[in-house]
Amino acid sequence: MANFDKNDFLRRTFATADKSKSGSIGKETVRKLLLVSGYDLTDVQLERKFKSLDKNLDGSVDVEEFLRIYENMQDYYPATEYDSLRAYFDLIDADGDGFITVDEFTHYFTIMGDSFASIRDTIDKIDSFKDGRINIFEFIQHLKPDDN
Repeated sequence: MANFDKNDFLRRTFATADKSKSGSIGKETVRKLLLVSGYDLTDVQLERKFKSLDKNLDGSVDVEEFLRIYENMQDYYPATEYDSLRAYFDLIDADGDGFITVDEFTHYFTIMGDSFASIRDTIDKIDSFKDGRINIFEFIQHLKPDDN
């Protein structure tokens, strides 16, 4: 089994979040990525965190600045489970239409290093309506642990 490389993972996450492919992300994208990770920051906390990342003060965060995103996170509040899952869904839903298509799912998980075969199997498991796309309810149902 390969060792986990945190910087490689963060670079892939950044590439997925940088939907415009501009090489930088804004404050709201940083907020969503922190929500996905379980951190729900107030506006003031987000502003402080963003300023700490944006070292060149250009109003955005590039990949090198982004690599420090999880430094000093012990002072922030955890997000609700729904908020984290919703932010994760929104990250994959590239066009923001409220559905994850096969192409969006494949794009995200290919960047994250999964094979197409495992991606297709996962889509088939999640897509309970069998309409070729995943809505937020299917997504959450798949990711929530069973209460049994």
